[in-house]
Order: sequence, then C-alpha cells, then structure tokens
Amino acid sequence: MLDIVESTLNKYNLTNKNNILLIGLSGGADSVCLSDIVYQLSKKYGFELILCHLNHNWRGEHSVSDMEFCINYANERNLKIITKTLSKDEKQTETNARELRYKFFEQCKKDIHADAILLAHNKNDKIETLIYRIIKGTGIKGLSSIRERRDCYIRPLISISREEIENYCKKNNLEYVTDSTNFDNNYNRNYIRNEILPKFDKINSKYQDAVYNLSVLAEDEENLLEELINKIEKKITKNNIIITDKFTKLSSAIQKRILLNIYTRSNIDYDLKRINEVLEFIENNKDKQCGSKTSLTTNLWLFVSKTSIEIIKKVEKVKEKVNINKEGEYKLGKFIFKIEKCEGDTPKIFPNDSEMKAYVEIKEPLNFTLRTREEGDIIQPLGLKGTQKLKKYLNEKKVKQHEKDNLIFLCKENEILWAPPYGLNDKIKVVSKPNYVLSLYEREEGI
Repeated sequence: MLDIVESTLNKYNLTNKNNILLIGLSGGADSVCLSDIVYQLSKKYGFELILCHLNHNWRGEHSVSDMEFCINYANERNLKIITKTLSKDEKQTETNARELRYKFFEQCKKDIHADAILLAHNKNDKIETLIYRIIKGTGIKGLSSIRERRDCYIRPLISISREEIENYCKKNNLEYVTDSTNFDNNYNRNYIRNEILPKFDKINSKYQDAVYNLSVLAEDEENLLEELINKIEKKITKNNIIITDKFTKLSSAIQKRILLNIYTRSNIDYDLKRINEVLEFIENNKDKQCGSKTSLTTNLWLFVSKTSIEIIKKVEKVKEKVNINKEGEYKLGKFIFKIEKCEGDTPKIFPNDSEMKAYVEIKEPLNFTLRTREEGDIIQPLGLKGTQKLKKYLNEKKVKQHEKDNLIFLCKENEILWAPPYGLNDKIKVVSKPNYVLSLYEREEGI
C-alpha cells in the first residue's frame, strides 16, 4: 500500500523537499491510514505534511471527541493541524456538508500555500459514488466517478478497498474513530453502502472489481471526450467566461457537456434534470443586456446575459460608508480611495474611465461619502444637463447585474459624483483647471 501511495505522489511531483502537502483528516480508518503512510514518506523525502479537520458539529460530544482524536494524532507525531468547527445552524445535508468541507480545504490550502490536498477516498467510495450517480441520472462523466486527481485534489487510496485499509490499520496498530452517522440509512450514500451493495454480492461476488473497472473504462472514454470539449471551450470563451452567442450556436449535446464541465470544476453535484434546467435558464436569459443569475449552491450562481455565461461567487455587499472631508487615503471593503490636490500643469490627456482615475474640479469644502449604491441614487452624466436614475445609467453602461451592488461610488447625499470605472458627474468636470485627482484601486490581501 505504501508503494501505491508513494508512486501516486511521485507521479504528480509531490515528494520534493520544498512541497507542502495537506491531508483532510476525519479520524476514520481511511484518513488515518493515508496520514500514516504519507507521514512515513515525509520522513523519507523531507516534504512538509500538515493535517486539517473540519468538525461539522452534527453529533454533539461525539463530534468534539473526533476532533480531539485528530488533534492528539497530530500532536503525537509533531504535525501541524488546522481545525474548524461549524455552527450548529448550518443545514445538515450531505450536499451542504460537502460544499463546506471543500471550502474549508481550499481555504487551508490558501493559508499555508500547500501544493496539493490529499483526500482518503478509496475503491469503495468510487463504487458507491458511481451507483449514486446512476440512480440520480448521469452520463459517462458521472460513471467515471471519483478520479485520482481533480485540480489540487489527489486521492492516493482510490484503487484500494476499505477492507485493505482497515487491515492496514489493524496490522500497524493504528487507532481510528467510527462515525456513527455511517450507519444512518437516512443518508443516501449510507443506504447504498449498507443496503444496496450487499445485494450485488449475491449476483456477483466480485462485483467490486466489475463496478470499479466500469468506472475506469468510463474515465478513459471521458478523457477522450474531454480533449474534444476543451478545444471547443477555448473557441467559445474569453478570460474563462463563455461568450453567449457562441454557446447558443452549439448543439444541445455539446452544450450539456460544457455545463457538466462547469459543474465538475465547481465541485457541484449534478444530474440530467439540473443540467436541463440550466439550459432552459440560459435560453430564457440569453438576450438580457444586464443578465440574470440562478443559484447553483449556497455560494455560487450561474450568471447569463446577452454577452456572457459565467460562474459567480457570493460576495457580501459592503454596507459601511466613509465620509470624505479632506484629502488623503480612505479604505472601504477591499478598495482604497485617494483624493489628492492636483499640482502642476493641467494634463493634456485625461485618463479613461477604465483607469479608475479622474481629474476633477471641486468646489470646496469637501463633504462627500464613499459607499455602494442605494435606492433613489441619481447621476448627471458627463455632458448632459439633467439627472437620471443610477439604475438606468448603469444599464446603459451595460453593467452586469451581479456587479452593481459591489461598485464603489463617490456621492454627495443621493447624487453620484464619480462612478468608477464608468464615468463622472457633469458637476465635477474640469471647466478651467483641475484641483483634485481621484483614484480607486483594490488593496492587496492583508493590507
């Protein structure tokens, strides 16, 4: 077993001395087995191993006990471990737990700059997932089930059965915990494991090998399809955003396949019903200038407009306001706003709106607010005499619907004076000579 894990890590160049590997440790036999083997390999190759444990907080004291087991496991081996306990208010569903778990893994990877996340999925998990996807409705992509590698996730035990893993733990005197929810057949995967798969054994005592081989063959077919679809995706995307009119000209089969890829890359469960619903949503919104969005998960939406189709992440709207009453630098959310005295000669060429910089002529004293949009906001567009609603102004600028709430504006009461990167209010345009220069930019992480 050690040879299989070692070979897998070497295949993906993960045994270099400078590598940092992260393992998701639940405390169960699978993750304890993987952690033990990789721990041995870390001594051989010199790479750093860090563990992480997410307490879903579903089982009260038992959940706390599992987390303590993982902490003790790490301490006994002088390994670092990252832990997090979820709120009891989180929705207790398989799908939500999975989404939160992967979100936790990815945050850990980002925080420690890990090269890969190692997960302890095994041969049985692969088989159970394949059966689950058949029941839910799937294609070849679903039949390929859990892959050895997906992006930063590596599963070195994917070809090893749960029985072999438990035998390894027994042989090496490795203690592990057993999650009592594994026996709760109200969870779909448990029902498949505990009730459905044992019946397969009556038909074929070697059903595990048969189903596993089906998944491997499907993965080979999937790889061939992937090559074709990747070529098509390159032709219909720009900066990882799908161009709507190019997508809608594709055949229904290719459209579905591209959506499957989106779901897979975003780590979202899917079935044919959901894919068809998304296709219908695209069809109904493909001509909207500012677009619409539909929820895919608690944190992800699919946005569709006349120009683009893209996955967008949930971003909390900045609710704070900052008063601007003197020149200087101000922070709001992830942005830094600067207002500085304009010195020297008048620039011959003013910045474009997209440069997030503007020369203006402002009557003092300064008395402005930096904030996001509010109901009733208006603006007098540059070159026009009258005002119009900000909503109409942004629509005319073809601002995507999901981007509107996150724009930062310089305001005086309910009037927008500067809407970077879309334009200035006519009231602060340069008539004779600029006296201030405005700029807005995103601040670096940690600042």
